[in-house]
Amino acid sequence: MKFKPVRPEDTVPDNSDYVQFSGRQVRKGTFAAIILNIAIAEDLTASSEEKTAALGMIKELMPNIVLFGAGKHLTWKNPQVQQIMTDISKAL
Repeated sequence: MKFKPVRPEDTVPDNSDYVQFSGRQVRKGTFAAIILNIAIAEDLTASSEEKTAALGMIKELMPNIVLFGAGKHLTWKNPQVQQIMTDISKAL
């Protein structure tokens, strides 16, 4: 068998909080943080300041998952998040 399934610990070992990928230090939990920030940005009870801060964090974190191929394999339902990923994918 040429390929084998990839487990989370294959990407970031249990004893590590970061992994070096394409010259960047990527923290474990980055994808989860993006998802949780999308939830804030879409929450009707969140203030505009909270939504702006959440979108800013998404912009800060997105390059880390784009390096792993997110731009080739994911489409976000949220148009703002999709645009962030598209812009970052073009820039990298």
